[in-house]
Amino acid sequence: MINFFSYLKIVEHEIIEDTDYFTYASRVAIQRLIRYIESGEIASGEATAFICNRWRLGTKDLVKEWQKETGVEKSSAAFRSQISTLSKTLYSLFPEQAFGELLSDNDPTRINQTLDALKYDNKPFCILFPELTQYAGSSERAYSLEELQEEIKVLRAIKMIEGKFESMDSSKLGFIKRVLDDRTVNNPNKAPLIKALALC
Repeated sequence: MINFFSYLKIVEHEIIEDTDYFTYASRVAIQRLIRYIESGEIASGEATAFICNRWRLGTKDLVKEWQKETGVEKSSAAFRSQISTLSKTLYSLFPEQAFGELLSDNDPTRINQTLDALKYDNKPFCILFPELTQYAGSSERAYSLEELQEEIKVLRAIKMIEGKFESMDSSKLGFIKRVLDDRTVNNPNKAPLIKALALC
């Protein structure tokens, strides 16, 4: 199998050259993918980040650039080994089928979805949904998206609501807090507020 970077060069050339067939969305998807690679986020060290940033260069040119920049000698074999490892990782994220969908069907969906998901690699459930972490049990079972519809609906609603927090009037929110914190016997507003909030 051709290494990922060589394959990407071919795909990039095809999409840039054939503006009649490929849509703007397809070109944007490839540009996003290239920006992700060049950012070095996938890299696990200085040398792999160096390769990602200069992914268009051949091995001999990488050796020259590395020595010029670092003053340290590094063999072509070492670079080839690192390129091979990076290539396997990138193919696992962006398999040939994803490029096939892009090239044959002009469909960048899978590439875009993977790039979107990568933004959340350092944001676990407890960061995204801190209020629900206590309710999440341990589960070894895998579920399909169809089986998760109720949970997804609630999680989406929480995210939508969080986006509206800043638009709420702090004084009115303070009043609601005061009423809910009070005892029913002391505050006649509590019963109708509980009903309005559908808490029971």
